[in-house]
Amino acid sequence: MYNPVEGVDYIFDRYAFLGIAPDAEKQEIEKAISTIRKQNHPDALMARGEEHQKLGKKMTDLADKCSDILLDDTKRKIFDERLDWFKTNKPKCISTDGAVIVDVASLRVDVDSLLQEHVETHDGIQKGMIPDVSNTMLSSLKKNYTASPDDNEARDAYREALLTRFIALEVKEDLAWQQAGIHGRMESNQATHYLVDASYYKDDVSEEIEHTKQNIIPEVVNVHIAGYLGGLPTTKLLASSIEENSDRNLPANAGLNEQAMAAITTKALENFAARTHRINMLAEEKQEILQQILELSPTHELKSPSSDSKETLIFLMLNQDNNQNVAAVVSFNNETREMAMVHNDDYQGASIEKLKNMKLPDSSYAIEINKELGTQYIFAHASHCFDKYLGDNQDKQPIKNR
Repeated sequence: MYNPVEGVDYIFDRYAFLGIAPDAEKQEIEKAISTIRKQNHPDALMARGEEHQKLGKKMTDLADKCSDILLDDTKRKIFDERLDWFKTNKPKCISTDGAVIVDVASLRVDVDSLLQEHVETHDGIQKGMIPDVSNTMLSSLKKNYTASPDDNEARDAYREALLTRFIALEVKEDLAWQQAGIHGRMESNQATHYLVDASYYKDDVSEEIEHTKQNIIPEVVNVHIAGYLGGLPTTKLLASSIEENSDRNLPANAGLNEQAMAAITTKALENFAARTHRINMLAEEKQEILQQILELSPTHELKSPSSDSKETLIFLMLNQDNNQNVAAVVSFNNETREMAMVHNDDYQGASIEKLKNMKLPDSSYAIEINKELGTQYIFAHASHCFDKYLGDNQDKQPIKNR
């Protein structure tokens, strides 16, 4: 599990907690800390109940944290630099009450984990916590479908099994990235395009691994060491083995020469490279599974765009049953980049064969619903169809769901 690091992921603004200015003199800092300790002393809170006593203990602990940093000139200098950095770069990750803040939308690298020789695995799928299907079952269902490709029940059973495996692989891959020290990984803006063409998914993952190795980890290691306010248990130990005169009790970035820094970065990169073998293996299997799902989830072009198309695509979403009747109708407007439900009784419940004989708007497509892949599956097809049939020479904004 990733443990947020103060000075790297978030910072506790001790000045705000004490109610003093960042340029306060040491005497003023001591007075503010003393006041909090007196107000929250156990004797003062004894008659106010257990909850007040717990809160008092927390306030006293936070006052001790303020004392440890702000009354030490060297530590305070490092703290002030990090606080200024957070005010400029990550203001939402500044805590004024000591609470840990994690920016779940940002990439986080667990440097201490990367410097450990062994990493604990948390593969819930292997423990049966996440549904999956066996390879034997997949092979059997594929054999049944291959023998009777026109049998909708055989096709749907095979597709459902593939979708279960796909979801399991999604979870496995995310866990593998975490075990490689990467948390909060956000998918590419083009991720939905894999739901149309998955043939380049493995290559994209390999590029992401290489980018992380070349650019992200070295930078984060430097920030981690410079900003770790609580001391460096693993990184300092490694550095001390190289720099014999290094004092393990020195504040965050003191005593680390270039050789020590390089050794820490090299170790992190070596362990990252070793742990990403599993990510590549999972990406290869995921690409293969997704390609099979797409082959079993066709998009039927009912009416192609005309030269005077108004740049609106119509998608008729078909149920996964023998009749393949229309369950819902969605429109995609390229000008606004919005998706919207369309209410039309003429389409509702119609089979694909009936649709082919109906008068439909230009740019009409039928898509067999992939409930597990969700609305993004439709979004991906909308963008793909627009690019393919209407040209991609216009500025495109992100697709929105209305």
